[in-house]
Amino acid sequence: MDDFLKKRIPVEKDPALEIVGLAGKVGVSDISEKHDEYIVKFERKKQRKK
Repeated sequence: MDDFLKKRIPVEKDPALEIVGLAGKVGVSDISEKHDEYIVKFERKKQRKK
């Protein structure tokens, strides 16, 4: 699958890379490792505000 995708979409033209860095500095160094945990915390906090 990786080989197929590399042939279809060159890395430098991959649209997914356009989102890298959009959040700016997030203030945590482990965001790439614990992103799911941060999303859950954010969603719970959002639900409490309703």
